[in-house]
Amino acid sequence: MAISFSLAIHAAGLLTAYTLYGLLQERIMRGSYGPNHERFTSSALLIIVNRLFSIATALAIIASRKDSGGSPSDLENQTGRTGKWRRLYPASPLFAYAAVALFNFLSTSAQYEALKYVSYTTQSLAKCAKMVPVLLVGSIVHKKAHKPNEWIAGAVLVLGCGTYLFSQPPRTSSHHSSASTGEGTSLEAFLGALCLSAYLFFDGLVSTTQERVFGKNPKVADPFGPDSPVLDQMIWTNIFAILIGLVTSIVGTATGNVTHDLYMLFTTPALVWDVCAFSAASAIGLAVLLNTIASFDALTASLIMTVRQFLSIVLNAGVYGNFSSVGIVGWVGVAWVASGVYIKMKRIELPNPGAGKSPNPNAPPPPQRLSFRHVQQYTVPIALPLVLGVAFTFVYPAQPASEIAL
Repeated sequence: MAISFSLAIHAAGLLTAYTLYGLLQERIMRGSYGPNHERFTSSALLIIVNRLFSIATALAIIASRKDSGGSPSDLENQTGRTGKWRRLYPASPLFAYAAVALFNFLSTSAQYEALKYVSYTTQSLAKCAKMVPVLLVGSIVHKKAHKPNEWIAGAVLVLGCGTYLFSQPPRTSSHHSSASTGEGTSLEAFLGALCLSAYLFFDGLVSTTQERVFGKNPKVADPFGPDSPVLDQMIWTNIFAILIGLVTSIVGTATGNVTHDLYMLFTTPALVWDVCAFSAASAIGLAVLLNTIASFDALTASLIMTVRQFLSIVLNAGVYGNFSSVGIVGWVGVAWVASGVYIKMKRIELPNPGAGKSPNPNAPPPPQRLSFRHVQQYTVPIALPLVLGVAFTFVYPAQPASEIAL
């Protein structure tokens, strides 16, 4: 009972923090502020504020901890410092933090910039679909063998993304003036795809670089304890991310955009509130996520974050009025992407007819047979979105484009 209650608290914290994060992310990058309805466009300034909140969260966690005393931990021996404030001293070479911070900054910038050209739904589906190039590269380049459910999941993801993209009409959104004339539609689609591709590319480099320079973090019961390097990496990586953001902002002052966005931050209370709430949700969500992985396991945390991803898609579409623009066919595509992620996460094994027996060790293993139940585990998540889409088509027939526009 206590474990179930603790899991419910962690799940509620993750869903709340990251759902708010998704809502505010789209509002900041696509909305307008002030009496003149001006738009905030500086990803660098947004990253700087975000990283400041992350550092403040890490410092608050350190301050809330009691100095355990006793023999020094491995990290304390590595840094040559003792006590809880040893986390303020880097345990790794500075270039390691700088490398991770650079790729993280580029990845986050591309993610924010993409929202200027594509919807949050499109961006979220692109995040889910990054499993497909990982499968292809792993199989072709690294000759890695993947399980059948991973290939089926990849195929369903491609089907879902393709269904969603081909269901979308030409953009007539008022977020961009050029879109209303139709002249900038192709350019915006290209820029949006370019930003999403850059996001996926640099996001992959973040994890690989982090593992290369830091190694795999040890699995510990307390992610913020003396034997965990999480807070050390959190502080110093974010410090370098802020420095990179400051350099980017200084260079950007030549165009005048950063100066205008900085003025908006100091003079627009609504924007300040959204940016601070957005940054706080990101920092708190990361802390809850790390604690969830340590308290339960990575699969449980991944399942909760997957539910959060699609909850954010639905909520963002409802809050910002994108339900009608996506359409029933588009939502079928979104549901297929969710089914692909479900198939990937669910461990579906072929039945072994020789289980429980003691066969001759020299005899070949008995062949695995594909049972109806096994097929059903694949067909249900694939067929369900299609069935629901057909049902909703009869219940809610499509409206003429003129009515939707009104």
